[in-house]
Amino acid sequence: MSDPTLPPMKFETRVEDLGRMIAVRVRGDVDIATAPDLQRSIETEAGDGRTIVVDLAEVSFMDLRGLHVLIDAARLSSDGGPGFWILSPSIPVRRLLDLTGLASQLPVLRAEPHE
Repeated sequence: MSDPTLPPMKFETRVEDLGRMIAVRVRGDVDIATAPDLQRSIETEAGDGRTIVVDLAEVSFMDLRGLHVLIDAARLSSDGGPGFWILSPSIPVRRLLDLTGLASQLPVLRAEPHE
């Protein structure tokens, strides 16, 4: 959980073309207010058929709405969509994945958490 005495980190996504892959780098809090923006970023990039890597190393907080975005992206991938990977989940994201039992169900690259 984010420290309530600190202002939330500004949410932003940055897309990088990596040739055969697209990286969506996420920063800040992914919650009910910002998860739709993340979902739009992933869906927009999924349109060209390349593998999508969502880098969560700089995510300071994620709630269940953010988790649903990741689940939906993984489901789209398993249904014949582009490949999908979660890269470098931060400690808060890793904790959420562990608590929900999804750490072993979602495709995670470099499973160790980052601060």
